Amino acid sequence: MLFASDYKPVSRQTQVSHNLCDLSPIAVLAMTSIILSNPQNLDLRTLGDITRQSLALLKPWTLLGNSTDNLVVQRVSAEAAQYVDAIKLGVSAAYSGFTVTEEVIFLAECLPCNDSADLQRYLVGMLELAKTARENANKAFDAFRSVRQQIALVRSLHRVSKANSCHFF
Repeated sequence: MLFASDYKPVSRQTQVSHNLCDLSPIAVLAMTSIILSNPQNLDLRTLGDITRQSLALLKPWTLLGNSTDNLVVQRVSAEAAQYVDAIKLGVSAAYSGFTVTEEVIFLAECLPCNDSADLQRYLVGMLELAKTARENANKAFDAFRSVRQQIALVRSLHRVSKANSCHFF
């Protein structure tokens, strides 16, 4: 299983000054890319930048909503909103993981500990933080997977719709 930490974003300086509806899906995907890399090579500043760029790219789609009669655009708009929510869950998961890491470092600096009861309470608290972090990561993973599945469904329905609307006389 792959996690967000397994990906290194590569940003491209892109200004989105045109209507997203005019772009092909390939053109939209070409604006940003994510490549697989080692987690220790992760550039968090770039990850933050690419997240902001992604949110900026998604914003116009989330605002479309039901303002159009095009059902495909409505579905994509709904999935864009779900993707924004998934990004928020991912940020929450990253924050939880960071908090757990800070606690582990703090504990390592405090060892050895003479009060075993205090150490036991601290470890139980860390375990709860770790469980929350894992739950947040799983929620984010599930949210991203759901969006991917729904977009694939919209694409296939759009292809079928286009094929059925082609008339040869």
